[in-house]
Amino acid sequence: MSEGVRISRGPAPERRRRGLSIVSIAMLLASTIVVLAVGVFAWSMMNYLTELSRGELEERGRLVVAAVERSISQDLALDDRTAVVQRCAALVNDTEDLEYIVVTLRDGSALVHTADGWEGADGGDWKQFEGGEDSAVVIPPRVGGGGDEVLQFSHEISYLTSLPLGWVHLGLSMEHYRENLRELRGRTWYLALVALCFGVPASLFFGRQIARPITRLQDFAKRIAAGDLSTEVRVGGSKEIVHLSETMNWMSRRLADSRQQLESSLREQAALREKEVLLREIHHRVKNNMQVLGGLIRIQCRGLESEEARAVLIESETRIRSMALLHQKLYQSESISEISLAGYVRVLVDQLRRLYGETARRVRAEVEIDDGFCLGLDTALPCGLIVNELVSNSFKYAFAPGAEGTIRVRAGRGGDDGRFVLEVADDGIGLPADFDPGARTTLGMRLVTMLVEQLDGKLTFDGHAGSRFRLDLRTSEYTERLQEANHDPPTRPEGAPSAASARPLAGCR
Repeated sequence: MSEGVRISRGPAPERRRRGLSIVSIAMLLASTIVVLAVGVFAWSMMNYLTELSRGELEERGRLVVAAVERSISQDLALDDRTAVVQRCAALVNDTEDLEYIVVTLRDGSALVHTADGWEGADGGDWKQFEGGEDSAVVIPPRVGGGGDEVLQFSHEISYLTSLPLGWVHLGLSMEHYRENLRELRGRTWYLALVALCFGVPASLFFGRQIARPITRLQDFAKRIAAGDLSTEVRVGGSKEIVHLSETMNWMSRRLADSRQQLESSLREQAALREKEVLLREIHHRVKNNMQVLGGLIRIQCRGLESEEARAVLIESETRIRSMALLHQKLYQSESISEISLAGYVRVLVDQLRRLYGETARRVRAEVEIDDGFCLGLDTALPCGLIVNELVSNSFKYAFAPGAEGTIRVRAGRGGDDGRFVLEVADDGIGLPADFDPGARTTLGMRLVTMLVEQLDGKLTFDGHAGSRFRLDLRTSEYTERLQEANHDPPTRPEGAPSAASARPLAGCR
């Protein structure tokens, strides 16, 4: 018996570095998200604070313009320019960050007031800022020659009625605005740096926490790939990770079961191959023993003077050789349970032709059997003996000495119930009118009759224009032998011999 079957798992796959690990990717992704989030927050916050400071500066400009309008609108209506100058000078000196006040009059002149005093000017230089609505623009200072930009706010002055009195243009210094903006930006960057200092380590920590169960599943998959199917993995985390771990455990168990089944199947196949080899050896030795028996019989024939005794021994030799040929075909075929009936019958008929020598020299033998038609040992052996008897009779009795003729052997399926038809015919002199196989006393025909009954068959014959024997037979099933072994023989037609009585007729089983 086989000592066991081992499955080779092959060498472990070579480890190759292909990029970053999943832990590194998770932490890098988390850190990148944190950096991008902080950057977007800082950019958005600085834009917001810039707009907020600009809005506060414009609101301050509107308040100053409203104060100037309240202060000088009455004086402008009375055309009291001295009062206008005094009031504007006082506002410039008293208002923080107010760089200048320019009042353009209806006559095209302009009164320019700064912290250094006032002066008259041409109002045409300010027409570009005088439209239908108030305006606020950041421009280089148009008065005083300073280098810093100012927020210039322009507003049309009217008094009591809708009749315009002129325009007032004031410039607010943006130095304080820029200082506030720098301070706000510094605070924003400080908060962003603090967020990065806390966010990056936190992202690395949570990234490692996320990647840890995946790393454990990866290690478990490597153990499975290496052939270790005895362990299971238990990981926590999200429902998807837990479900994945359960699926991998189920896969590991299924692989372990499949490997056990495969090893068991391989052991069974090895045992079957060993038994097959032993059976082929048995068939080979049976064939050799039968050939020895045939040789002994032939040697015995040489010492006999009685032709009748010699003929009986030769017939026995042909039967033995037909059974030996069957065992030879079995151990030479791919399957030890069945053989092709066509090849078996061709060789059997050819042996008989050589045996009968000059008598069968001009007789042609035709075997019309499909090469794919196969029978098991229990059925092929009786069929071989039947063909041996009927073809031997045709060679001996169907043709006159030196006459030409044909012997045909046909076989084929007769239905789906396991039955088949075997036919042996010749175009010789035919059969006597009173021929009855069941009443014959010769061993050959009695053997044919009993073998037909053993195969649950029916024999019909026709003796006109030659002889034709047609046998409707049934294949012998292995289940019947099991039933006989269990003392429960299958039902046979009335008058058929039992399995015990039929077994010796079929030779070795």
